[in-house]
This record gives sequence, C-alpha cells and structure tokens, in this order.
Amino acid sequence: MKLMSRILIPSLEPKFYLKRKIVITLVLIIIFVVTIEIWVANRLSTFGEKINGLEATKYSLLLENDNLKNAIALKKSLSLNARESAYLGFGKIKSIIYLKNDPIALNPNRF
Repeated sequence: MKLMSRILIPSLEPKFYLKRKIVITLVLIIIFVVTIEIWVANRLSTFGEKINGLEATKYSLLLENDNLKNAIALKKSLSLNARESAYLGFGKIKSIIYLKNDPIALNPNRF
C-alpha cells in the first residue's frame, strides 16, 4: 500500500504545482501591469500640467508681443514724430541753401 500511495501522490503533485505556478505568475503579471498603469497615469498628469503651463506662457508672450507691436507702431507714427520734433525746436524748412563742392583736399597748393 505504501508503494501505491507514493505512486499516486507524485502524479497529482505536478498538476497542483503547475496550477500554483500559473496562479503566482498571473498575480505577478497583474501586479506589474497595475504598477505600470499607475506610473503612466502619473507621468501623463505631470506632462499635462507642464503643457498647460507652457500654453499659458505662450499666450502671455503672444499678448505681450502684440502690445509691443502696438507700441512700436505708435512710436513710428508721423504725427507723433512731428509733435516731438516741434517740441525739440525743429520746424519746417524756410529756405534751402546749397553748398558748393570745394575740393580743398584735392588741391595741395591751397594752403
């Protein structure tokens, strides 16, 4: 009888061992997949926050760029330049005086 029980028990043990191995492997795979999913969700939320910050910075820089373009256009306007030049003492030309070309540097006998 002892011989028979030894023969029957080893034949049942590999099936039980195989089932146990499959269950442990599945549990480890599930734990690994859940860990990866949590990590990916964390990375996505972090990158989403960074992207939102970059978009906010982009829109503020675009607004500042538009304000600077308006300021440049205002400074380039002819009416503003005319007012500022009048304030500094410049005015319209009343008479034009032409200067003759005097070749002093070309004539060595002049001095």
